[in-house]
Amino acid sequence: MAEIFAATPLLMMMMATTTTTSRATMPLGKGNGNGSVTSLAGLQLLLGMFAAVAVAQAAKFNIRTHDDAVQAHEECREANHVPDDIYEKFLNYEFPDHRRTKCYVKCFVEKMGLFTERKGFIENAIIAQFTTNNFHNLEAVRHGLEKCIDHNEAESDVCTWANRVFSCWLPINRHVVRKIYG
Repeated sequence: MAEIFAATPLLMMMMATTTTTSRATMPLGKGNGNGSVTSLAGLQLLLGMFAAVAVAQAAKFNIRTHDDAVQAHEECREANHVPDDIYEKFLNYEFPDHRRTKCYVKCFVEKMGLFTERKGFIENAIIAQFTTNNFHNLEAVRHGLEKCIDHNEAESDVCTWANRVFSCWLPINRHVVRKIYG
């Protein structure tokens, strides 16, 4: 059920913004003599269409839980042969420089549905994952994405790419990640 309503906080914020907006003018060729009419209903219709698209996009992504994160950590630890002392830091969402870190991070974000080798980081999935239960996280999550997302213009190997972006985004959102994944 959570996957269907993953965009709900975003939609609530958009609707709240709409109700605080006093008027929106939309050119319709008729109206008050200057070629436009004031139409809050038109703006709400446009936002409704946007909301339908956002819900459809979010419905493709399954929100991950603390248990999913634990399982992903365990699987990535095994796959990357991570030593105990480094693994303990990973569990706290601290990713120190270590020869295993980059591919561990790539493994983790892939298993959590936030990254693919072909597309890179999936921004809608990240927003849905970290704002579903608390839309107040939206500003920090989006700020991190705007600051950090790249499309591997540097043509790095996929582990380096995933680690570079996640290591940039995580300090801005570590509190959100820890709250969601525990």
